[in-house]
Order: sequence, then structure tokens, then C-alpha cells
Amino acid sequence: MWQIDESGFDPEFEMDPRLCSFVRRGETYWSSGELDWLVYSSHEESITFAGRWLVGAVKAAWPTWSERLYTVPGYP
Repeated sequence: MWQIDESGFDPEFEMDPRLCSFVRRGETYWSSGELDWLVYSSHEESITFAGRWLVGAVKAAWPTWSERLYTVPGYP
């Protein structure tokens, strides 16, 4: 998988997924080389999951996921 970080301290690099901790480090993206999934951690302390299989896995592992959706007041 690939990790891309905004900090400028760490270069973008490919890593074994078993070594990833998904620790929030500002704006950070993780994805496979095929780009079939993505995890995005923002400096606003939100995390976003993308990719059909990954979203399904998160929903299955976290039954109360819908209670933690990010919403904007006044925006549908």
C-alpha cells in the first residue's frame, strides 16, 4: 500500500499493510497500488473510508458507524 503525508518530513512510500497503524498525522492518505480503496485522515480529526469492500468491512466491524458520520449544519 501507499502512504502519502502532507508533513513533508516523511516521503511518500510503499509499505506492507501489516506495518500500517493509521495514526493521525495531519493530512494523510493510504491506498493500494490499484487505488481500489482509500483511507484519508484530515487535520480536522476526521477519517474517511472509500472503496466498496473497505466501506463494507468498516460497517460490519463497527455496528454504530452511522452515529459518527460527519455532517455540516444546514447541508443535507
